[in-house]
Amino acid sequence: MFVCCSLLGFFSSTMTTCMVLGLLGDAAANDRLAPTTSMWVGVHGFGVAVGIFSTSFAGQACLPVVYAQMGKPHQYERLLSVCFAIMFLVYAAMGVAGYIVYGAESEVLVTSNIATWPGGVAAWISISLVVSSCACTIAPVVAVLADPFEAKLLGRHSEGKCTSWAVRGIRTCLFGAAATFAYVMRANLGNLESLMGGVASIQTSLVLPSLFYVKMFASELSCCTKFVNYSIAVAGCLLSAFIVYSNVQDMLK
Repeated sequence: MFVCCSLLGFFSSTMTTCMVLGLLGDAAANDRLAPTTSMWVGVHGFGVAVGIFSTSFAGQACLPVVYAQMGKPHQYERLLSVCFAIMFLVYAAMGVAGYIVYGAESEVLVTSNIATWPGGVAAWISISLVVSSCACTIAPVVAVLADPFEAKLLGRHSEGKCTSWAVRGIRTCLFGAAATFAYVMRANLGNLESLMGGVASIQTSLVLPSLFYVKMFASELSCCTKFVNYSIAVAGCLLSAFIVYSNVQDMLK
C-alpha cells in the first residue's frame, strides 16, 4: 500500500511541477512574465525563507527507520543520492519557474497563484494534484516517523486488535490536531512552515545529531572534532532563534 501511495504522491508532485513549467512557457510566449525585481527580501524575509527551506531536512529524522526496513540495505547510500537528486530537480524547477511567472506575487501554495492566473480548469487540476500528493504522502511519512514512538509505547512485537486500534487512535488524533492547527494558521501558512523548519527540522538534523554523536563517541573523538560538532549545535540554536524572531516580526506587521 505504501509503495502505491509513494508512487502516486511522486506522480502528483511531478505533474504539478510540469504544469508550472508549462505556465512558464505560455507566459513567455505571451509576454506575461512577472517584472524583474530584487531577490533580496529583507532580514526578516530572509529568516522566514531559511525556515521554509529548513523544512526539507525534516525527513532526515526517519532515515534510520527507512534503512532498517530496506530489503537491500547495501544500496542505502545510492538510494539517498538518487532520491535527493530527484527532489532537488523537482523543487528547483518549481521554485524557479514559479518565481519567474509570478514574481513578488508568489504565494506559499502555488495553487493560490494558479487560481488567479490562468484559473479555470488549470486551477482545479493543480488543486487536485496537490491534494492527491498530500493524501498519498501523509500515511507513509507518519508511519515511518511514528515507528520509534509506537515501538516504545506499545511494544515493537505486540500484536492484536488492541494494539492495532491504539495505533489508529494515536495517528488519528495527531492528524486531527495537525489539521486543526493548520486551519487556524491558514492566514500565516508560510510562517507556520518556517517555524516548523526553523525549530523542529534544525534541531533534529543539526543540533541533536551533533550532540548525540559527541556523547556516544566522546572517548574516541579528537578535541577538534568535538569543537566542530559543538559549533554546529550552537550555530543551529542561533539559527533557530533567528528564524523564530524573523517569523514573529513578520506576523506582527
